[in-house]
Amino acid sequence: CPMMRRVGPGLHSQSRFPLCPGVEYDDDYFWLRDDSRKDREVLGYIREENSYTCHKTRHLKKLRKEVGRG
Repeated sequence: CPMMRRVGPGLHSQSRFPLCPGVEYDDDYFWLRDDSRKDREVLGYIREENSYTCHKTRHLKKLRKEVGRG
């Protein structure tokens, strides 16, 4: 776990997403869509999420090794 975070990363909202002309719905995670996998903000958020998950599941490290996933 490269960076241990004790608090989950904050999520900013970009909630309006046009479903089709004239129809919109709220999707707080739409801003994370990055088909190019180059958006620095998205990549940074994903790194923070991974770090947070690593911190919260650190007690499972031995079990992951036992089942061959660590």
